[in-house]
Amino acid sequence: MRYFWAVVLCATSLLFVRFAVEAGSMASLLLGFSGLATAAGVIVRHDGVVRYLCAAILLANAVMFGVASSGALLSFAIAALSLAAAIGLVLRQQWVRIPTVIASVMTVGGWTAAAFGAALAHRWPDADVGTGVISLIPGALFLAVWIWCAFAVARIAEPSAAPA
Repeated sequence: MRYFWAVVLCATSLLFVRFAVEAGSMASLLLGFSGLATAAGVIVRHDGVVRYLCAAILLANAVMFGVASSGALLSFAIAALSLAAAIGLVLRQQWVRIPTVIASVMTVGGWTAAAFGAALAHRWPDADVGTGVISLIPGALFLAVWIWCAFAVARIAEPSAAPA
């Protein structure tokens, strides 16, 4: 089953990379690469590989929110937490679980609030449900990446049981 989800993530991410190249969108490119990293992490269960894939996702998130912050304190805070978590992962720190979960909750929560706000403002779904569902695909990819990243970091950054 995990291979099925990895293929779905990979295919969706490749669409984002293609769109980003054609449109010149850095945010779509980073989201596409994050999705590809997540697909690779779902397939490869080696903690060392997953650690660096999660660090790459956190770094991409820091860049996305750092560029998009334009003075917004919340975006800057998410970017700083993501950058700190990426550095902590590379340095194999156990405290990295806390900023990763906080960044994940803030990112997923922010996207969910924005999606529901837009849905209420524009009375989504319209009569054309197909277009409405397609418009949710970027957000679904975004949520899948962040939920996987939070759980993967929680798993690989667990404190080791040292004998007393």
